[in-house]
Amino acid sequence: MKKRFVSFGVMSLAALGVSVGLYVWSAVSATASIPSAPVGSVDMVQGDGWGKTSWGTKYDKLVGDLVAMDEVIGTGESSAMRMTFVDGTIMNLGEGAEIIVDEMVYDPENNADDRVVMRLGVGAFYFVSGKVAKEKVTLITPTTTIGIRGTELVINVSKDGSTSVGVSKGHAFMTSRRDKDNSTEIEVGNTAKSNANGIVSDAFPGVDLTGDEDVDRNIPGVSEWLDEDKEDKDENDEDLVEDQDRKEKDDEDERDKEDAKDDDEDEDRRTAEADDDDGLEGDDEGEDDTEVADASEAEDGDSDEGGDEGGDEGGDEGGDEGGDEGGDDGGDEGGDDGDDSDSGQGNEREDGDDSDSGQDNERDDGDKEREDRA
Repeated sequence: MKKRFVSFGVMSLAALGVSVGLYVWSAVSATASIPSAPVGSVDMVQGDGWGKTSWGTKYDKLVGDLVAMDEVIGTGESSAMRMTFVDGTIMNLGEGAEIIVDEMVYDPENNADDRVVMRLGVGAFYFVSGKVAKEKVTLITPTTTIGIRGTELVINVSKDGSTSVGVSKGHAFMTSRRDKDNSTEIEVGNTAKSNANGIVSDAFPGVDLTGDEDVDRNIPGVSEWLDEDKEDKDENDEDLVEDQDRKEKDDEDERDKEDAKDDDEDEDRRTAEADDDDGLEGDDEGEDDTEVADASEAEDGDSDEGGDEGGDEGGDEGGDEGGDEGGDDGGDEGGDDGDDSDSGQGNEREDGDDSDSGQDNERDDGDKEREDRA
């Protein structure tokens, strides 16, 4: 087997480095088994690529790292990897994909024992066959085995083991691992599928995409379509952003208008309230002025009435003096003179009463004398 690998130019240059690496690995763990000879190398890593030995040690896989048989190779989320093997076979891995190279035997001088067997775990893959005879290449998924004939395949393996195989070049055969008689041939441009139970469908037109852009781009014509679709999407995104910005500006302008309208209404309301308050204060002042005027008129009326009464009574009792004083001084002295006049009249009335009483007594006496004469 070593002679077969030495004949591959690229890998023979790395033989010395591999032997040194094996020594370091064995020094790290005395119980670790020595990995198999390299069968390929990593020529592209995007994001997170990793490898895992048969005893479980996991490590990063970088561009230029070698790939050994029975080594588990995988990718992380949003990651991709491309490997090239000793016969020129190319395997592209999408995100979250895993693969194990079970067998990789290639001898360009004697291909009698050539053989390629790869086990695909979950994930999306794009496979391009190399120089090993196509009938000696087998790809194994959890539910199917895939044989090739000068082939480029796009493969998608789900977590439940169901598998989709589309042929972009050449053709392939898909066989159920549970039922060897359940098999279908897939021509170029067609796709076949198996379910989780390993039942294989008939091929149907069209190459199903995996949904992983890094894998699907390898399909002829898909890359251009994806680029055009991406450009359209970018333009649509730009249009959406512009529409969103325009809508936000319109909404902001509308809010500003509403705020300005509310401010105007508040200002009008405050002005109206201020006018109402001024009107109420004016009414209160008017009522106070009216009350003061009424009170002043009332005082003037009392003074005039006092003057009139004083003048009249002064004219009757006070004669010329009372009349002159009542006429001239009715406002001030007439009241006092009126009071004096009233007092004098009261005394005169009392005197009159006394006089009447005396006259009554005199009449009584006269009547008595007349009786006596009779």
